Amino acid sequence: MSKNIIKPTSRGQVTIPLELRTRLDISEETLLSVDVLDKSVVFTPVKLEKNQPLRQYSKSEIAQYLRDDKLSDEDARFFADIISKR
Repeated sequence: MSKNIIKPTSRGQVTIPLELRTRLDISEETLLSVDVLDKSVVFTPVKLEKNQPLRQYSKSEIAQYLRDDKLSDEDARFFADIISKR
């Protein structure tokens, strides 16, 4: 198994390499379950039953999430310092 090295964006987003998406049949329509196993992040494709409802978030819930997800200035400087030393 070849290793794929990826780097999260400043917002923590990652791109799953095409080779893996193809192998796992992951498309833009695929939902993924995210878990932590030891020190690994595990993404598992989720198959929904037909007509299974999905939770919809309100605009205020999304706005709150975006406020909460923002790094503090102190954390941003800390991570910028780590990245600059690479």
